[in-house]
Amino acid sequence: MRIYDQISETRNSISNNILPFLRTSMNFVDNTIQTNATTLLLLDFEPTSPHWEIVRQIFGNSYNFQKGLIPQVVWSSSKQKQVQFMNGVLDTIGLCSKGGWLPRNGKRSKIRQRIYIQVVRNWKLVVDIDNFLREQFDIPIQTIDWGHPNIRDGNLVEHHAGNASAYAREHQLKIYPEYLSEFQFRLSHKQSLFKELLDHNLESGFSTKEDWFPPSKIKNYRAIHPDETNPRMIAEVRKHFDAFWQINLALGCRYLVNLASTAKNPEVFALTGDLTDSRDTAKVIKEIDSNRKQVSKPIKVERANAKSNTSKSRRSDELELATYPLLQKLFDEAIFQKDKNHGEFFITNYSTISAFMKDAPQSFIELFEECEDFKIRPDLVGFDKNRKKLIFIESKVEPLDLDMLGQLLAYCLVANPIDAYLVSTKGLSARLVSALSANPKVLEYGDKSAVKLGKFSEVGLDLYDF
Repeated sequence: MRIYDQISETRNSISNNILPFLRTSMNFVDNTIQTNATTLLLLDFEPTSPHWEIVRQIFGNSYNFQKGLIPQVVWSSSKQKQVQFMNGVLDTIGLCSKGGWLPRNGKRSKIRQRIYIQVVRNWKLVVDIDNFLREQFDIPIQTIDWGHPNIRDGNLVEHHAGNASAYAREHQLKIYPEYLSEFQFRLSHKQSLFKELLDHNLESGFSTKEDWFPPSKIKNYRAIHPDETNPRMIAEVRKHFDAFWQINLALGCRYLVNLASTAKNPEVFALTGDLTDSRDTAKVIKEIDSNRKQVSKPIKVERANAKSNTSKSRRSDELELATYPLLQKLFDEAIFQKDKNHGEFFITNYSTISAFMKDAPQSFIELFEECEDFKIRPDLVGFDKNRKKLIFIESKVEPLDLDMLGQLLAYCLVANPIDAYLVSTKGLSARLVSALSANPKVLEYGDKSAVKLGKFSEVGLDLYDF
């Protein structure tokens, strides 16, 4: 396969393909911002312009990537306009990659390439796209990979290995490129790679129409996952699933809803995929639960824990961990008066802030959306809901020194918390006292903020004044 310069090709495609196409029917001022990792195309409309009014009428006043669906007007538009809509979907969330193959009999000559449509967070849009392609273009979806713990971590391997949020990734609709030949990527590198994958499948002689619908009967049941009721997910999917299509049904897939209506027992069909089973639902549930016990037994996973150099350092780590609940209680009482509506402190040393946010409820994420980019792990983080700000705490059981301060300052430079505390059960080292006496500005970060130093015990916390 060729190697593509995505940065330059994206920039050129915006100038030569996308903007000229948009200007055939709209007036706007555009601005393109590009880095080595990101390209942003900003379109600025006059609020009173008829073109902006059309956009507003189509998408409404509160359309966003987390909850937005395919606008109703698109469903009833001409085929030409529907094709253009799908072109836009492919340009934005379509992925062409040689890694999307599906092997046949383990032979490379039998690799069948796929295109992915990747949807972040928006559960219902996945079903919308699936139903839209089926209804309007008769295009089959080979499979859907949901970012749900039962689907991505069905045997709990990641969970038992300590990777609790490994499942929380984008949802993927996987489609063979030969069924998408009616559409076109306006980003040139995507279109070129799409043609490579398409040509490969055509030359390989693939002809079978593989489609997840109608679903197969469920033969293997998945273990109960501790995260399957995680409030980070929308209400419809906060339950157990044994097959990915059950999520589609729970989200209202019109094809599955219609199929279920033909079943001898629609409730049993939703549990097993069997249209002919007319048994009592409670009896089927009891049978499934009995079978599930065999896969829900704890799995022994060998962890590659790093060994400390000495028993002293191991003991130090254990003592430090023991301080976290105490500090959590002290700061919750001192800053938020135990009222979680004002804010709350969480122990976060086990993962980055961005990973922690993946498990948070949606309302919480909306308050602290920028946190999803913070690849840092302070010991404790306070989330001040009123001010929509963070508070960092680093806890030590050794005298505080410059290295410890440097680590916290680095976290502060990344996230700019409203307050940051470096505290220890042993106070300050002589070296740190000397440095701060000579230059108290060592504690400063951001605009007018400074790290606060303190010594704490079960009695309380004393802060130093510099």
